[in-house]
Amino acid sequence: MLRKFIHTSIIEYLKECKIYEEINIAKYRIQKSSDKQYYGYFSASELKYTVSIYHDDNKHKFGVWEVEFSVSNQTNAGYRTKKDLKHLNIVLYTVFEIVQEVVKSINIKSIYIDSANDEFDENAFNTTRADLYYRFLKSKFGPENIDRQGRFIHVYFSEMESTNLQIIKNILIDISDNYYDAEGVDRGISGIDDNNFEINTDFISNENVGDIYFEIIVNEKSREYSLTYEILDTGSTESVSYDSFDSLVGFLQDFRDKVKNS
Repeated sequence: MLRKFIHTSIIEYLKECKIYEEINIAKYRIQKSSDKQYYGYFSASELKYTVSIYHDDNKHKFGVWEVEFSVSNQTNAGYRTKKDLKHLNIVLYTVFEIVQEVVKSINIKSIYIDSANDEFDENAFNTTRADLYYRFLKSKFGPENIDRQGRFIHVYFSEMESTNLQIIKNILIDISDNYYDAEGVDRGISGIDDNNFEINTDFISNENVGDIYFEIIVNEKSREYSLTYEILDTGSTESVSYDSFDSLVGFLQDFRDKVKNS
């Protein structure tokens, strides 16, 4: 009971104090494992840390990447190092310095953090770690860019003014006569960033030609810019492939103008 009381008292104290004023970032290195996985490595107080920044198509929405970090010899997600606040300060600032560098390099839209619980947490959904991370992230990125649902925290970053994905979405929505088709476009989006995504739409309705299905692939690395459409009422279908994004957009714009004026 005494141990739990001391722990609770410390947390209440942290909530009242400004514990992140001193910025101290450890030396780190970043390694790209794949297009969907980056690692960061650093040491603090003789402990070695690994930061994982990754996107899983089966788990994350388009543009959302998850951030995890762990210390060597960690036995579980709720493991405690029992280090002081100065150590915590170095770890958090270094982790998110690494995160920001990766975010900027590939234009990540948002990151997601699952704040693990431990034996001191009475509620596994609202954890002590979540309280600390939330306080830190609000201070670093601004409360307007943070969304917290219990132990789960999202950080949103500014989007480019005119992204490749948004350009494609706008044309598809313009083809449609039904505002709600925009939701069907969003449901069909997958991928990791603005240069690597796919769209498999629900049917887009146009009063002139009927329902249209689109499959669009944009992959800058392999220079694949392809589109397949099928008009359900007539069975008309066509597939095209280009070596530039602008060419793909040009075809889609011509298709839009054709069906809207038919």
